[in-house]
Amino acid sequence: MSRITMKRNDKNKYCLACNRTIAEQFTHCPNDGTLLVELGLVTPEDLIGALSERYEVKGRIESHESINFLLNDRELNRKVVAKVLRTGVDLVREKERFQRIASALSKLNHPSIPKLIGQGSINEQPYIMIEFKEGQTLDSVVKERGKMKVGDVCKILIQVCAALRHAHDRDVFHQDLTASDIIAKEGKDQKWDVAVIDFGKGKALLHGENRDQQLTENGDIFGSAAVMAPEIFQGSHPPDVLTNIYSIGCIMYFAVSGKYPYRAPNWMATLHKHANSSPDPLFASGPKTSADKKIEEVIMRAMCKDRKGRYEDLPQLSKALQDVME
Repeated sequence: MSRITMKRNDKNKYCLACNRTIAEQFTHCPNDGTLLVELGLVTPEDLIGALSERYEVKGRIESHESINFLLNDRELNRKVVAKVLRTGVDLVREKERFQRIASALSKLNHPSIPKLIGQGSINEQPYIMIEFKEGQTLDSVVKERGKMKVGDVCKILIQVCAALRHAHDRDVFHQDLTASDIIAKEGKDQKWDVAVIDFGKGKALLHGENRDQQLTENGDIFGSAAVMAPEIFQGSHPPDVLTNIYSIGCIMYFAVSGKYPYRAPNWMATLHKHANSSPDPLFASGPKTSADKKIEEVIMRAMCKDRKGRYEDLPQLSKALQDVME
């Protein structure tokens, strides 16, 4: 399954909360009630006009936060991605977010994080250009396979932990980590190339009196209901390493079992389960391998509702995943 698509109906609208295209007659998302936005009006022709001397537009990559064009860099013979703002959004706020993305990426230099290449504007709408990472989203891989081998999940998430630790060490935080933000490409000898993308909601970690600003921006709660730590939507703690670890636990549960730990008819009910329910057993009843038992223990500790019960940091979680494979 490719992340690249060439055509879509730009008359439709889009829900930024559930990442879905909605029919044009709706004003609010029928799934969660979010006010819908118009799909972007920037076309490949616009981009070609601005960048034609060096870049060739090859397609579009779906994203709920921006319009992403896949480009071929003729000079360096490489693929890059141009992220362009959607129309119908708060341009002042989104321009600030784009600047924050560029600022965050400029601080990062890790093989599992796409590099910032440049930035500019098209028809007064800003764009940023970043390195393209080959592969599929982890979400797509799991949906294709139904579930993944424990060893493969460990290999992928160990690399995710390393990328996030690099970002955290530079005061950059991915506030909305989901399986769709992890690009994975299976290579030879059971190896995986992994990248963490869409630091679009990442910002410098705030301290002191400003930390509460990390919870919301203009009243919007960051994060996906499927993987959001309960303390985030309860407002009891700002996003930090431990909330990332909780999300990683939910992502691992999804990758190993093929389903998310908490499922409900709508996002509010899902969040309620995160706060008040126990997840379904990870494996069906019956004999379990040593790796099954170990990964189950790792996932449940990462997803502990009590923050003190989770892994203390990403290296500790990474070490636990290494132990599962031994």
